[in-house]
Amino acid sequence: MELYEWQKKALTPPNDFAIWCAECGTGKTFAAKVWLQQNNRKDNAVVICPKQIRSTWKEDCPFATVLSFEDFKKQLTLF
Repeated sequence: MELYEWQKKALTPPNDFAIWCAECGTGKTFAAKVWLQQNNRKDNAVVICPKQIRSTWKEDCPFATVLSFEDFKKQLTLF
């Protein structure tokens, strides 16, 4: 799969932190997975995503903490 121009820009350093927000079908998931694997970012990875794709994230990035939006809201109530 070839990266879109916006993905190439987002993956070019310096890019130590990221929030990926865009419309459906624009390649956020693919680009985010590439980004997580750059420069050992996977050690502290937290992914918050729709519950429909949570299992895909868990399979593709087993090193990441993956939470659905609902899971994330529940975590917030613990504080």
